[in-house]
Amino acid sequence: VFASARNLQLNKRDQDQLQRGYYEQIVGVNRFNNELWKVYSLRPTDWVRLDSTGAVRLTDDDRLEELVPGFSEKFHGAQLTISSDGLRDREYSQAKDDGVFRAVIMGQSYVLGEGVNDRQTFENLLEDRLNAGDAASLGHSRVELLNFGAPAYSAMQQRADLVLGRVSRWNPDMVFVVGHFREFAQLDDYFTSYLRQRDASLLPDEIRPWVDSSGVTATMTAVEAERRLKPYAARILSFVYRDMAARIRALGATPVFAYIPTPDVRVDPVLLEAFLATTHEAGFEATFDLRNVYDGGPESRFNLTEWDHHPNVAGHVRIAERVRELLLANPTLLRRQDAVR
Repeated sequence: VFASARNLQLNKRDQDQLQRGYYEQIVGVNRFNNELWKVYSLRPTDWVRLDSTGAVRLTDDDRLEELVPGFSEKFHGAQLTISSDGLRDREYSQAKDDGVFRAVIMGQSYVLGEGVNDRQTFENLLEDRLNAGDAASLGHSRVELLNFGAPAYSAMQQRADLVLGRVSRWNPDMVFVVGHFREFAQLDDYFTSYLRQRDASLLPDEIRPWVDSSGVTATMTAVEAERRLKPYAARILSFVYRDMAARIRALGATPVFAYIPTPDVRVDPVLLEAFLATTHEAGFEATFDLRNVYDGGPESRFNLTEWDHHPNVAGHVRIAERVRELLLANPTLLRRQDAVR
């Protein structure tokens, strides 16, 4: 009863602040209203971001940071292991065996699976379920799903994985791009971080004029950077998704986009539609909208904790079930490159 009474209802602006606080480690909690402060203050002092542990390191390329191969520790109460290839996943041979259908799944911290054990991410659960019976009926000896998720990875960083050849070396048959409603906000996070680590002249030629015109600087607050980038954000994301889809097709793989939310976070429907519009003409073979993936009861039951809205194990199970349904309803997406040839 006490726990139920403490389940505070936050409005959209508060929830946006709370989620931004997780990603940016806001310490100025006096800016929050009283209800938000109560929820935020429940977080233990050792509930840190993954990039403040030894699991993440900076890079000298457009990804800005990457997972550290071989890292293996308890994180937020669950075992988190990084493979020798820098993926939060099983160990795979880069050479793809005959008859294997292989897909790369790109995304953020909830794709990586913060707060759940290694075998409990929706990517691992989906792979296991497909291999339990679906793979054979689709003509595959095995399905391999590679988890390219990384904490707070923006669309720009997902694109960088493609540009740098990290995806092509795995010879995927499909690349599954996961987007989140915070993609607009993550652009200001990305570009301010970029300008702290790299020279603006190194930005992609197609994007640099928009960033230059915005006047964003490395020392700018997130609020000011977001305000300045707002006129250009949709154009930047539209370009990034078009470019990603084209690069995926150039690999001979099928590009698929999925909007997958985190649970129990209210989203401005206008903002969501504006974000999804950036993917409409991008050239993805299919676009999956999972905004209702947690329907059927209070979404809070899928939260990792009261103060952390990453999906828990039940949330990952629900995502895996829904993605499997969508893929099996679109079997042409599950074609192997060698079968097409």
